[in-house]
Amino acid sequence: MGRGGCNKGQGWQGKGNVGAQSVGNGKAEGKPDVLNTSALAVIPPSSLTKDSSFDFESTKESVTRLSNYVWDATAQSRRPTIRIQTLPNAYQSDQGPMKLVADQAPLIVDENLTHLPDDPTAPIYRAVQAVHPDFDFRGVDVVLDSNTIRKLWGFVRGDCYATATVTEDGCRDPSFMLKVDTFGVGGPLIFTRVEPRVRIPALPNNFGPAFAKAVAAPVNEPHGEMFYSITTACLGQIKLLVRSEVDAGDYASEAPSDFAVSNLGIGEGFFGASSFDCVLQGAHFDGTFVEVKTKRAKYVGEVDWDAILMQMLFSDTGKLVLGLQEKGWFCEPSEFSFHQVLDKANKRSIDMDLARLAMLFRRIADVVERSGGSLDICCGGKPGHNLVMKSRA
Repeated sequence: MGRGGCNKGQGWQGKGNVGAQSVGNGKAEGKPDVLNTSALAVIPPSSLTKDSSFDFESTKESVTRLSNYVWDATAQSRRPTIRIQTLPNAYQSDQGPMKLVADQAPLIVDENLTHLPDDPTAPIYRAVQAVHPDFDFRGVDVVLDSNTIRKLWGFVRGDCYATATVTEDGCRDPSFMLKVDTFGVGGPLIFTRVEPRVRIPALPNNFGPAFAKAVAAPVNEPHGEMFYSITTACLGQIKLLVRSEVDAGDYASEAPSDFAVSNLGIGEGFFGASSFDCVLQGAHFDGTFVEVKTKRAKYVGEVDWDAILMQMLFSDTGKLVLGLQEKGWFCEPSEFSFHQVLDKANKRSIDMDLARLAMLFRRIADVVERSGGSLDICCGGKPGHNLVMKSRA
């Protein structure tokens, strides 16, 4: 299927016009009514069957780190700026029990949409191209972020609650919408999330960011922006280019304190010039990426190990740090390796769902090829809801 050399097979050929992407700003209930509009294709989750040749271990072994970046909070430029090839916050492994205050600041749903609402995938292209100038983007089948994978995986397994949008009345809306564009003829499909809001009020009794700050600290700098890692991974015969948020890093050696910095100038994305600046920081991270999670201690039995494993898989994250709390009182954080998380997850379900996810990407690619243009993908997000694909003018 993929052109990236993961396995033998025929890759898809994307066709159609390449244009600037746009992001909707409407409320969640304002998403297109998928039941009352013409559709190019409707995919029921039950129509996706398991590919018996799918191999989880091959997918895990295929994950390769390419680059990373942060949005620079201290940039002097009037335009948003990214620093490429930088360092994640350093995980502090000696934390004991602690008392934390619930988060008060609004939560950012997607920082890339905040800075680049018209071209949020552009930093992926620029960060990879800056570190690997000869990287063959046409050898990739799909470009997307890890949250998009989670949304599509939620559709496949019939549970989109983990990526539900918090509405203005405080309810959770599991529906989602994605945009799909092509990177020229024969190029990858570019998936872009459409979020009704890029910021939401802090949820009641939410300690996620507070706990992340308590167990990880910025390296060599007084600020700690969200760190984005970019990897390639082979999902069966499909090669993915994935951007993931990484909470922290467990350093194998002392973090470098001095590295070359060069100004790369204006940004560039899959669809040409984009309105951001970029700097190549040139730092090399040597260590293990860390995923940080919190859970009320009384609900420890409800930890979704499958969902955590999915997050760790495509970002090449090797450690989970879990903070169990009641009313802000945290026990000593628990650490789990990737393989320990895998042991707790339902391996059989993961295999089946990843294989069905690969089939879903093939189905979407077929519709793009037949339609010759860009698509809008919508889903109600509840069990049994279909995925609906429509042509975008």
